Amino acid sequence: MVSCSYTGDPNDLVINQRIAEDTNVNINWVDLGTGTERLEKLKLLLNSGDYGDGIYSNVSITEADVSTYAAAGVLIPLEDYITEELTPNLWTLKQKSPESFAVETHQDGHIYALPRVSQYRPDYLESPIWINKEWLEAVDMDVPTTADELYKVLKAFKETDCNGNGQMDEIPLLINSTSGYMHFEAWLGMWGIPCKDSTYDSYLVVQDGVVKFAPLMDEYKDFLKFMNKLYSEGLIYNECFTATSAMVQSLLDSPDAAFGVVTTKSLNTNADQYICIEPPTVEGYTPKWYYHPGFMGVKCNFMITDKCDDPQTLMAWIDRYYNPELAFQTMYGPEGIVFDKVDGKFVAKEPPTGVSFQQLAQDNVMEYTGGPGVLYSENFGTLFDLTESQIAGQTAYGVYEKFLNDEVWPRPYLQAEQVSRAGQLRTDIFNTVSQMKAKWITGEADIDATYDQFKSDLEKMGIEEFVSIYQSAYDAFNSAMNG
Repeated sequence: MVSCSYTGDPNDLVINQRIAEDTNVNINWVDLGTGTERLEKLKLLLNSGDYGDGIYSNVSITEADVSTYAAAGVLIPLEDYITEELTPNLWTLKQKSPESFAVETHQDGHIYALPRVSQYRPDYLESPIWINKEWLEAVDMDVPTTADELYKVLKAFKETDCNGNGQMDEIPLLINSTSGYMHFEAWLGMWGIPCKDSTYDSYLVVQDGVVKFAPLMDEYKDFLKFMNKLYSEGLIYNECFTATSAMVQSLLDSPDAAFGVVTTKSLNTNADQYICIEPPTVEGYTPKWYYHPGFMGVKCNFMITDKCDDPQTLMAWIDRYYNPELAFQTMYGPEGIVFDKVDGKFVAKEPPTGVSFQQLAQDNVMEYTGGPGVLYSENFGTLFDLTESQIAGQTAYGVYEKFLNDEVWPRPYLQAEQVSRAGQLRTDIFNTVSQMKAKWITGEADIDATYDQFKSDLEKMGIEEFVSIYQSAYDAFNSAMNG
């Protein structure tokens, strides 16, 4: 067995000891350390041929690696072991959440890895719009409901000393091109195109089962023109293309609010100054907002290799981690040490003197951020209390739920040979998109004069082949869902 993110001996963890006693399965763990070295060490093991029976991981093996090692025969199919008799918890997950296994299904129809599933849906709304209500009061304006009203509000923010410091240093709209939540494409939802930028995804959206590349859509061109208008009038953060994540985070964390509007998952500092608003409408378009596909399941959390002589026993053992009560303890801490059970609900214990609760939890779990397991929507608030951030997320989710796209891009598996080809095509295509986006928004290039040439350049770079690769992957996901 391979443990991918715990620096001690996993057998020392109380919850693992309890599962071992319950299943009578003893695991010989191989520690791969932490950080970026984990994947390198894991690959060395797999490539050497001297590897164990299974891989327990939540961040140490990529989807591309799973496809590659599955094609090489290193990883074995798992779907035949997901039965009501052998793996009742996984079987229940498959019945209640078939999308969790659809996203794990490869184009050959097999499942080579098991997911981690957390069904608290507000956690997956990434970039809702927040506006400074105190600044709105300062300029005596209402919440903008259209793109034109948003422009007027941002202009008023720029021309008013909204933060009251005697300087005209306000940032009307905070955007950062490399941010996970504050990137330009977060605003594409106003034009009905819910997608992330290439730094975090593939600019891909699905419409009526057809995979499309957002930068080639007319909606994208209109979006660029709007952003160019805002940038040319100084309404967007002037370092939107050059600021580091640390610089932007300092703006978010500053006790003196310096910006009026931002798209982000949540705000901590000055959160009480901001309200979450619906996406302003653009004439001729219906807003649809990006929703992270992780709600269907986070992939690559547990695999079995061809070295395993008894896959049934190993699957029966990992199935215990898919009992919600045990999953909670493996993810956040065991009962009796980190939590007590009070009236059927896990309640945090008072940590020992000099030890923070977070440290107590981290010392007693192998995967503080996850690992194989499932927490169903009904477990949140009943099996355990919601965190403050989850409670805050309910507000934004309530605002945006009606705008969420009903065809979420699921980031499906590519075949091993497609991984390499897509990577080859991606480099030039995405570099071109990023370069031209910056030129168009800053006004260095005229959108109307150069857009047709941009599309022609992408065609020469193989954009049709790129999209077709992902279309085949999406079709396989759909087949798994329907099957």
